[in-house]
Amino acid sequence: MDRRVEQDGTLVVERVRKKVDAGVYTCTATNKQGRSATGSVRVEVLVPPKISPISVGERVQAGERVTLTCTVSLGDEPLSITWLWHGTPIGSSNTNPGGLSVVNLNSFNSVLSIELVGPQHAGDFTCLATNAAAATRYTYTLTVHGTALGLTFTTHS
Repeated sequence: MDRRVEQDGTLVVERVRKKVDAGVYTCTATNKQGRSATGSVRVEVLVPPKISPISVGERVQAGERVTLTCTVSLGDEPLSITWLWHGTPIGSSNTNPGGLSVVNLNSFNSVLSIELVGPQHAGDFTCLATNAAAATRYTYTLTVHGTALGLTFTTHS
């Protein structure tokens, strides 16, 4: 059983499941004189976002186009997807490299495009997905070596 009541009256729910554990919980306390009090609380179980990593080609040449996709495969709405470059939201600062565009396809998918990759694009491009439960991020690290570019991936929650 994933639910138990401790001796002090605390309800402990382990391995919380949205469909099974969400709902109204009622507690009734009775004293030695037979008087009782009842209270209820509605519990909502929120699923944090999960980003499914999408790989891109291992070698990208300078001058090519690069498309980075962020797909949130799990998580309750409303969701927000934001792209960051070196930790700064793309579009919110003049320090972002040129040639970037972001298109949010729907609530679960966002695409970052680099029209003409150059050395100025080196760095971390992070997809940040947030909802009321949590924030999750997936980072693509773009490294420039001469005219050839390498792309590596790191995940941070």
